[in-house]
Amino acid sequence: MIPNIFHFIFGLKPRSQKLHLIHYICLKSCIEINKPDKIFFYYEQEPHGKYWNIIRNSLNLVKVQPIKNLKGKKLGYAHQSDFIRLEMLNKYGGIYADLDTIFINRLPKKIYENDFVMGQEDISQPYAGLGNAFIMAKKQSFFGMTWYEHIYEEFNGSWNNHSIIYPLKLSQEYPDSICIEPQRSFYKHIWTDEGLQNIFLNIDKNLNGVYSLHLWEHIAWRNYIEKINEEYIKNTENTYTILARPYV
Repeated sequence: MIPNIFHFIFGLKPRSQKLHLIHYICLKSCIEINKPDKIFFYYEQEPHGKYWNIIRNSLNLVKVQPIKNLKGKKLGYAHQSDFIRLEMLNKYGGIYADLDTIFINRLPKKIYENDFVMGQEDISQPYAGLGNAFIMAKKQSFFGMTWYEHIYEEFNGSWNNHSIIYPLKLSQEYPDSICIEPQRSFYKHIWTDEGLQNIFLNIDKNLNGVYSLHLWEHIAWRNYIEKINEEYIKNTENTYTILARPYV
């Protein structure tokens, strides 16, 4: 059984950052929707700011020292996070989610019975794979341990070979070791222009069977997320603001 323990990673950039409202809403919605037994929050530089002060006492804080270089390449914070999330899932089991997530419907009990769970990203090549922004795993699962055993050799400096493309290949080699959820479960709206518009401009009322939405912060920041504050959420109508409003 996958434990109802959640893992989040933040604060791997060189300087401490304010916790943005969308990150606070991620944590708050996780608490309210999934009732975790424990939330681990991994950081190198502890966040600060209003929203961090509100939420930090609900978290189990873990200071980490991420890998900085690999194969002669300097690792950015996103790549550093790729390694940390898999290490922690193998060590403790539970659920990892990127901090630019909003939780919508409670994960069903049946999904916790799997050894390892990822969601499909139905996107064209060369990007097709399994999303690593939401991962569920038993402690020391076969899939998680095998992935981690090969992740260093699969790392080639690209953003997705070791983290998205390789787990898809691994799932094809060991299909019985992983449950692959349809895109709808964790990534109903993908990072395309249409997908982002469905999150931040349009209103999607058909969210049955959607457990969470990923906001694609690295792509959506400038055009959508940067302007999000409490007033924006209260006074703007779109899929995200309607979902986020109960937590503001």
